[in-house]
Amino acid sequence: MKQEDILPRGSSLIPYGSPLHVTELVLLMLKQTFAEFPEDYHYRFVPGNFEASGIAFDVPYNKDSEIFGKKPIIVVSRGAQSTAPVAISDRASQDYKTRDKVGSTLIRSSVNVRITSKAKAEVEVLSQLVFHLLMYFRVHLPRYLGVHMASDVMLSEVRQMEDDDEVFTTELTCSYTTQPKWDDKNLLEAPLLRTVQTHFTYRR
Repeated sequence: MKQEDILPRGSSLIPYGSPLHVTELVLLMLKQTFAEFPEDYHYRFVPGNFEASGIAFDVPYNKDSEIFGKKPIIVVSRGAQSTAPVAISDRASQDYKTRDKVGSTLIRSSVNVRITSKAKAEVEVLSQLVFHLLMYFRVHLPRYLGVHMASDVMLSEVRQMEDDDEVFTTELTCSYTTQPKWDDKNLLEAPLLRTVQTHFTYRR
């Protein structure tokens, strides 16, 4: 697989570095990390080989998944997102290369990682491992995808799932701010926007 085939991409309407791309990047980093663990490590991830893998990755809210309950599952999803004003006087943890860009917007969001297993101890061990991985990832996120500030990582307590009291789960949240830059010139010259331009005539 070529390097460019696994990198998140933007589009003409979605700026490079949207929360969706950050979520996909964190998922790739987690998979790659678990895949590089030693072969005798119990939770090593083997891409394309479910039987040989000690852990599985799945999509959010997949109640019909056949792997549910068979192995520990890690699900990575995007948290709620919103726009945010720039706090000019706040320079803590900010990336100095991106903080002063003109024509950009701040977007607050998070990466959510849910870990489930039938064994509470597995959830505890894996959550501590992923917690420290996210702490490491947040240091490097400002180098990619226009991430402006990765603020904190939170880990919830381990609890039983509401619909299955034999399965335990916990959730990690890594909050961050992106700073995408829009191409105003291309947006204003788009044919669709030109059709809705309004002209005012002033009468004396």
